[in-house]
Amino acid sequence: MNKINILLIILILGLAYGVQNKGNIVGQGFSLAADLTIPKSINFQGYLYRDGNPMDTTMDMWFGIYDAPSVGTQLFQQTINNVIVSKGWFTVSLDNIPNSVFPVAGPPRYLEVKAPSSGPALSPRISLVSVGYSYHSITADSAEYAKAAPLSRPITPPIYSTEIRDTTITTAKIKDGAVTSAKILDATIAGVDIASPCSLQGSVSLPNAILNIRNNSNGRGIVIDRVGGNGIYIDSTPSGSGLWVNKVRDYGIYVDSSGNSGVYVNKSGLNGIQVNDAARHGVRVNQADSCGLYVYRAVRNGVYVDSARYGVYVGSAAMDGVYINRADDYGVIVDSAGYSGVLVDRAGTDGVSIDSAGGHGIYVRRVGMDGFYVNQADDCGVWVNSAGNIGVVAHGNSFGGSFFADIASAEGLLVHAYNNVSTDTAIRAYGKGIASGGWSTGFDDGKEAPCIISPELNIIANGTAKLQYGKAEISYPEIFKDNIRNDIPVRINLTPRGEPSGLLYLNKTDANGFQAKLRKISEWGEATDITFDWIAIGTLKEPETSPEAKTEWEKMMREREERRKEKAERRVGGMK
Repeated sequence: MNKINILLIILILGLAYGVQNKGNIVGQGFSLAADLTIPKSINFQGYLYRDGNPMDTTMDMWFGIYDAPSVGTQLFQQTINNVIVSKGWFTVSLDNIPNSVFPVAGPPRYLEVKAPSSGPALSPRISLVSVGYSYHSITADSAEYAKAAPLSRPITPPIYSTEIRDTTITTAKIKDGAVTSAKILDATIAGVDIASPCSLQGSVSLPNAILNIRNNSNGRGIVIDRVGGNGIYIDSTPSGSGLWVNKVRDYGIYVDSSGNSGVYVNKSGLNGIQVNDAARHGVRVNQADSCGLYVYRAVRNGVYVDSARYGVYVGSAAMDGVYINRADDYGVIVDSAGYSGVLVDRAGTDGVSIDSAGGHGIYVRRVGMDGFYVNQADDCGVWVNSAGNIGVVAHGNSFGGSFFADIASAEGLLVHAYNNVSTDTAIRAYGKGIASGGWSTGFDDGKEAPCIISPELNIIANGTAKLQYGKAEISYPEIFKDNIRNDIPVRINLTPRGEPSGLLYLNKTDANGFQAKLRKISEWGEATDITFDWIAIGTLKEPETSPEAKTEWEKMMREREERRKEKAERRVGGMK
């Protein structure tokens, strides 16, 4: 029986780590440059013989590494094709051996060979106790990198960041407080290095501030250039202002372009937005796809600007320029502004919309030019739904408030007061009311008549008639008889034209008209059928709201409320 025997001589054993540590190996009187890159392979030479005679052949061979001299667990295996055996000698290389095959501290390993690969295993297995563990020569503590060595001493030369693999330094290996701000160079951490979203928490030294920015130079505190969502979003502040700016050289708050609201404050314990002193704009939003400024709830004021060139400036907003959902005090208050208190250039819906305010909806006290200015609004310039005191109040040396309709498709100013006309006043003027186009009175049927200035609330009818057989029946115009008070008599003046032949007098009168008659005086002649002018002065009654007008009003209010709800839903959808 022919029997194959093998003698294996292992020549080279190494482990590659994917980095090259290059340095100098210093010996006695010489210096040798060394490349410490070690391959993950075992290169060895063996000798095959059959019945004592060396073999000359080419065959496929199989190699396996086990954790025991017999049976055990196979840790690695490789088949090498077309191995040349010359005079018994062959050389092979086992490649890509995992690190786990030769741990730093572990049991010995054994090599098993099949020659050919389809044949039985040669016996016995070869022990790799000494040579196999040279896999870890790269981590010896005599080298620059010692895997298990204590690092209580300095490492020379140092380990550079390019030599440290990703994820090798974990959070658990960094002691708390080990990395301080003194070890972080300025400008080494960029915005892209900070996790998103970034959560900030107030410190002990500044307990009332989540984010404190102090810049004594000419730079800006916070700049938001373009964002897809909200420029500034504040969800809730239990006490204090949602956003507070004390003194700035340029803008208190500036948002150039925003996919949703420029500035959004959800809930605030004090003011939603507060700017104390700004050389230019208190709050400026250039473009916003939703609202320029959006304050959901504020315990005091929605927006408060103490001093600025422009109190609130909104360049363009797809919806409301300024929207205040609820403020327990003032919706928008501007105490002092060099030019405009509130300026909205363009708004897709309302210039300023205030849903509910405990005090004034908009209050502007001292401004150099316009207290409140809205250039273009697709819906209302100013809309105040509910105000505990006054919807809009303005004080000015020339005009308190100016409503200017350049090209108005309907009324330039529309004011509604509904329920009881005698108590709900649409417009109240404590000074003079002057209208270059005159004042008109509207009636339930949609007709209107010009108003005449009088110390009493009167309505006047007049005309010219001619007596026939000494008398004339006069009927009042419909607009007169339908709108006079029947409990107060109508005063009638009769003026004859020419010289009558008697006395012209009022014979009888009722709610529909009167009868004029001539009492002839023979000495005055025979001219009885004379022409005369008449004037009737009645007291204007306060019209009651007709069912039709009430129905139309309620319909208009429902449509208005539906539009408000749609806008609110769009706002809520845009905030998500």
